[in-house]
Amino acid sequence: MKINPNAILFLFILFSHTNLHGQKLSFLGSFNNTIYHDYQSNTGHYRSSYVPGLGYSVGIQLDSIQSYWWNIPVTLQFERYGASLGAQGGGLAGGYDVEAAVDKSVISLGIIPLNFSIKSKLKLSFGLNLSLLLDERVKGTYQYWRLGQPSINTNVKNYYARYSRTNYVGIMGGVTYDLFFTKSLVFSPQYRYYFGLSNEFQGFPYTTKAMRHEIGIWLRNRGKWIRRKKTVF
Repeated sequence: MKINPNAILFLFILFSHTNLHGQKLSFLGSFNNTIYHDYQSNTGHYRSSYVPGLGYSVGIQLDSIQSYWWNIPVTLQFERYGASLGAQGGGLAGGYDVEAAVDKSVISLGIIPLNFSIKSKLKLSFGLNLSLLLDERVKGTYQYWRLGQPSINTNVKNYYARYSRTNYVGIMGGVTYDLFFTKSLVFSPQYRYYFGLSNEFQGFPYTTKAMRHEIGIWLRNRGKWIRRKKTVF
């Protein structure tokens, strides 16, 4: 699925101007563990291996965007994540080999239409996550050889002007538990799992995707951060 990068910010602005009166804002800080993966690690001449990496994210959430009768929480996050990979492919007449560590900075829009509460404090959520690449940091080597020709061994960044894709789509699910610090503040630990549907790289290996475990803290006001003004006649 290909997403227009400009659509991410456009959607957030659109939702932000839809019934903002009476909404609650939540603030997030979290750590994540990302694993790159594919489903072709031992197919033919192709081999791949991946090592998980750590990162973090910060963001905000509008707890209840009204769309007709449906309340849909929306999140906007800055995320830093990455991991290491190794992959080899080709055949008898030639081949290619990549060893690299890739860290990314993205801005992500989360649309969370499915929300369930268990005894009011325990909450389950499922939704869609759209991300736009802001920056990448790639360290590693790319090697290419063909029968009868000199081999190429160079830095990944020298071979690819940009190694990563610019936009990503994934699904996510989360578990949150509300702890009340005061009458006005809610402190909510959360575990969230992200599964990427888009490929992570536009260079080899082309089928690599990401899955991510995230543990964080939501902090929000039990009342209204944005209150509806009273109209006096």
